[in-house]
Amino acid sequence: MLYDMKQSGNAELWVADELLASPPDGFFGFGANGAARRGDDLYVINTDRGLIARIPIQKDGTAGEPTVYAEDPLLFGGDGLAFDVLGNLYVPRPFSFDLVRVTPCKTVESIVDFGDTLPFGTNIEFGVGRDSKTVFVWGRKFADSPFASRSKAETRGGS
Repeated sequence: MLYDMKQSGNAELWVADELLASPPDGFFGFGANGAARRGDDLYVINTDRGLIARIPIQKDGTAGEPTVYAEDPLLFGGDGLAFDVLGNLYVPRPFSFDLVRVTPCKTVESIVDFGDTLPFGTNIEFGVGRDSKTVFVWGRKFADSPFASRSKAETRGGS
């Protein structure tokens, strides 16, 4: 389920759909677990289903019918997502210690193995201006430190 936060501080249900929910036997217990807007669509990663749902944003601000944008075993465990300037989606996977790219053609591939550098990357953001092709991923090194760690990588696009 996704909620719309009003200026009054009240939350209203925006959309509920099976594509956004964790299955009853979900490993992580997370359904919708990160979103990125592109144009008039909201893209949502479902951690337990290994898919990205696309939700059209109607002219009046209501949600359209969610559909599967991409589904792949490499998306299982995804946490957060962001678009680059070419329309590629990037998804960090904290339990797999890697970064996955979904191209506009729906090719899904692991492109960075963080290993011990960033063992629990959960959040992602692109720089702006001259830094718009740099992706920043941050997370937490549980065993080593109570503080967040971060890593950056240059993107090269995809097809």
